[in-house]
Amino acid sequence: MTNVLEKSINMPGGSISYWEAVGLVLVMAASHTVVMGGEWFINSLVGAYGVVCIGLAIISLSGKGDLRRVKKTSTWEGIGIAVILGIISLYGYFQLEALQSSTYQILAMGLIFLISVAIAYRD
Repeated sequence: MTNVLEKSINMPGGSISYWEAVGLVLVMAASHTVVMGGEWFINSLVGAYGVVCIGLAIISLSGKGDLRRVKKTSTWEGIGIAVILGIISLYGYFQLEALQSSTYQILAMGLIFLISVAIAYRD
């Protein structure tokens, strides 16, 4: 019987491990709290930042099998993580009025999702 954490999810663009899927869900749920302003996942901004950082760490550091076989984080992953944290900071701390329209919020969530999935696919 194989360990559940060693399995991967097959997707059209490749496959990601269960750990990476959990990290992706954490990043997207906490990003929704910050970017869209809904407080259905976490009530505080600091808690949402913490969950985003934990989710990004899980996505970036987990290998195909589990968290014991750690991948080396590349420069492009670091840039992607910095972009995600920059977007979160624009909406969370700075609260720029120009970014509060629903179009920019949807674009920001889409960009966060695409970067997170690209980091998860890198193996």
